[in-house]
Amino acid sequence: MKALKIVIGILCLVSVWCIIGPASAAEFEYTLHTGFHFDLWRSDADESGFQFHTPIEVAGRYDAFSLRVLSAVMYTETSPEGRDDVSVSNFADTKINASYEIIGRFPVDILIGLDLNLPTGETRLSADDLLLYLDPDLVSITQLGEGFNINPTLVLGREWERWAAGLGAGYVWRGSYDYSEEVEDYDPGNIFTLSAEVHYLLTSAWQARLFAQYADYGQDTVRDAAFYEEGDFMMIGVGLDYSAGPWETSVSLRSIQRAKSRFDEPSGGILKEEANSHGDEWVADLFCRYALDSRTTLKGLAQFLSIDANDYPRGEDLYVGERQKFALGLAVARQFLANLSGEVGVKGFIVDDDETWYHPTSGRRYRGLSAAVTFTGTF
Repeated sequence: MKALKIVIGILCLVSVWCIIGPASAAEFEYTLHTGFHFDLWRSDADESGFQFHTPIEVAGRYDAFSLRVLSAVMYTETSPEGRDDVSVSNFADTKINASYEIIGRFPVDILIGLDLNLPTGETRLSADDLLLYLDPDLVSITQLGEGFNINPTLVLGREWERWAAGLGAGYVWRGSYDYSEEVEDYDPGNIFTLSAEVHYLLTSAWQARLFAQYADYGQDTVRDAAFYEEGDFMMIGVGLDYSAGPWETSVSLRSIQRAKSRFDEPSGGILKEEANSHGDEWVADLFCRYALDSRTTLKGLAQFLSIDANDYPRGEDLYVGERQKFALGLAVARQFLANLSGEVGVKGFIVDDDETWYHPTSGRRYRGLSAAVTFTGTF
């Protein structure tokens, strides 16, 4: 009930601000976004689960300033192998994103951002409810709730001739919260991020991209005692975009590597693991958009994910085997009125999972389906 009041209060304040804001429609715009999203999955070991969520988003823009508030109402249920069903109905955490653009006043364009995570979701879970922290390859929302987080960001960008480049940096202060009934006063480490992207216009229709991201994770603590430290994250990728007439197409390939993590030791403190518990990842994405007419657009997507086995020998407690995922989706978007649009889409996927510490005796094949209907109003 407290979470519901917080979310409703925030959304009401933003809605009122949008409605009574500046009278100049040329300078002021806001959007309302909602819909229905359903995820369903099942494994060949008779495990299954589903998730239903309704996003609630209000966004406003005035001149160079933008503000967005996003939350969701969701229901998640899973049927683990050999266990009773577990379910929870709750609000997700509320995200507030604010940004300010400075364009054309300096040699580089500047975007200043501030992201907040408000803890309106579910925390302090029971041992059974922890099973609801599901695989991100199976459902859309995997984090039921966190603490109060603050994330300031700075992005610099510039365009010249056929080139465009951007460089961004951010720092996430993550607040403490009760992760579960047994793990109280959990304080996740802060995160420092760097990102960069370069575009080159090959022709009037073709554009090439090179992009990268780096993240450094601070130390997690439980009741002020060192607990865990995630290894550094590094992603680098290339992309190619095409846009001409009714067609828009984008293809990209990215590689992800994670450094060794650190774990708590019975003797005290945390030590770097002997082998890397993360396997290298490769992700290929294809997205297509075709405008049937001025109001109707067809969309298609395909994704292939491949994760190598980690460096631990098969059979050890920390061993995680190979994973591969293939997803294929289709959607139709329609502009119903000048200020109202909608979209309906469906996506299917297959995940092949080798042995891991949570199913050590055999691999798994997961099959799943996602369906969504969304509506967006612009005023």
